[in-house]
Amino acid sequence: MAGAPGAPAERWRVAELCRDDGHRPLLTYQPYSESEDLNDESTLTSPSAPEKDRTNISNMARFARHIAAFVALCVACGLGAICAACGEGTNTTNLVHSEHISKATFKGIWPVSVDGGTLACDATKGGSITFTPDGSNDTYASNGTAMGWAPKEGWKDFHDIWLDDPDGLGPKVNSRDFDAEAQKLCSMNRT
Repeated sequence: MAGAPGAPAERWRVAELCRDDGHRPLLTYQPYSESEDLNDESTLTSPSAPEKDRTNISNMARFARHIAAFVALCVACGLGAICAACGEGTNTTNLVHSEHISKATFKGIWPVSVDGGTLACDATKGGSITFTPDGSNDTYASNGTAMGWAPKEGWKDFHDIWLDDPDGLGPKVNSRDFDAEAQKLCSMNRT
């Protein structure tokens, strides 16, 4: 676009092309004619202006690709964290706390007809409290939450092993101490 060696560089001017689609106008560069005002601010002295415009568009496209890649990475990391939290590989052993208790060593009123067993709190089932007597495969649902899970888990009703009150003050022996011990297990899930 330059003339012979030593000749002045060809002048360029900005021409706006209007768009009717609501977007900003497109800018193009056209050769400057000698009849136009040389002091016009819209003229450019560099014949490389179209290349600069293409470079800017190319840079914007590259920037948009980088933003899209960043967003995709953020979404992938978020989904990975969610899937890791709910997948089969999740370690739930720390969400079920249990202890062996027995009538001989229990501090408080012993409310069941068996001499000992395993008391458990299962946070994966909403804080279900269960009791499994020693030497038995039967597990008993000890609280309302566990009773809700009982049909699905095959747990029996705690009332089946709950002692009647020998004093006749209530239908069953007070289980307050037993329940308090179970709540200690459940509180381990909250820390």
